Amino acid sequence: MENGKRLEKNRNGGEGTVLSGAAREGLALLQGLLLCGNCGRALGVRYLGNGGIYPQYLCNWLRREGLAAKSCMQVRCDVLDAAISEEVGGSTEGIAARGTRARTSRTTRTGSAR
Repeated sequence: MENGKRLEKNRNGGEGTVLSGAAREGLALLQGLLLCGNCGRALGVRYLGNGGIYPQYLCNWLRREGLAAKSCMQVRCDVLDAAISEEVGGSTEGIAARGTRARTSRTTRTGSAR
């Protein structure tokens, strides 16, 4: 009984493990981290173009199950990855700037950096 629970927990795509898949190689920065806003399933990555150099995030679960005529959604990876990178980069730059201001303030008060 306990072994069955462990097997169920470790199964990819099981209940409560929607995004438990390991990140894989490829050009998609957010691979394995996104959910479809329509059906709630994990988005996959599809590589298009000659040599598969144009990745897109894609949810085709409803179409694959015969419940819809087209995919729930698809978005080019380069567009979404760039937007997320900019947001995260902006966040870390803000944190770094605050840390620099704090060190400068401490140096000014004490006359030396710690």
